[in-house]
Amino acid sequence: MSARDLIALLVLVAPIAVPLALAESGPPSAGRSIELETAFAKAFPAVADEHHVADWKLYAALVDGDLVAYAGRIDPATARRVEEARGKGYQTQQVEAAIKQDKPLVAAFAEQRRRIRSMVLYSDGDASGSCRRSLAYVASEFRLVLGAPASGADPLSSATVAPSCAEAGDAHFQITAGRSPRFKCWSGVNETTCGWRLPDMPDSLKQVIEDQFPASIKLRWRWRGLGGVSRVRFVDGNGNRVGAAQATDVTTPLELGLEFVDQKGRILWTAPSTAPSRLQ
Repeated sequence: MSARDLIALLVLVAPIAVPLALAESGPPSAGRSIELETAFAKAFPAVADEHHVADWKLYAALVDGDLVAYAGRIDPATARRVEEARGKGYQTQQVEAAIKQDKPLVAAFAEQRRRIRSMVLYSDGDASGSCRRSLAYVASEFRLVLGAPASGADPLSSATVAPSCAEAGDAHFQITAGRSPRFKCWSGVNETTCGWRLPDMPDSLKQVIEDQFPASIKLRWRWRGLGGVSRVRFVDGNGNRVGAAQATDVTTPLELGLEFVDQKGRILWTAPSTAPSRLQ
């Protein structure tokens, strides 16, 4: 065997050196997918069979089908690029094009939208400050007060329930309870008030609700799926109806319900958005 043949044989049988970091990391896309899934789980933490909405901006992006907004919310690196390109037309176009070519990101977006359509989600229903909810006893029934409609505002603007309330008027995504047959506006002494009728509240809850709400009985909105999106125009602080560009996205999710929950987390009663017989 010649020296050349011996060298060739040694090359064939020698082990191929692979960088340790690359061997342990696996395919780059696999690690990226895990990161995106972890971020999704953090935004919608599971509690039993339900998921709490902890990141409303991410939920809004999924509802709207907005891939760019989703990327900017779920991926910190992409969020930095989006922010750096803000106000710069060409750079923004390039960042958005890169997002749409990011296969792991696009796949995660499609999968998470598919999953969230069947997930049961919930949000605390007790707002604070000027948005604090109250119960009124009107015409022999309890009603959850949602807000007072301003002149010129769309009716649905008086029925937003999460993540804030109608008085906030912030131009961001909202969930509305205004398409339910429970929703009703009624005239008071000084103003018109809108809310959810609760004529089917059980007697056992009626007997304690005025004493225990909101101290030891809390509200929680629960729903399933994404729902359709509508544009709603609020009235600003000067009483003027905002323009179309400042309108808010509102959605009516499937199977919306209002839960009354005690201090131990037990559900005392659920008022579904579908109409009870006495509302029909």
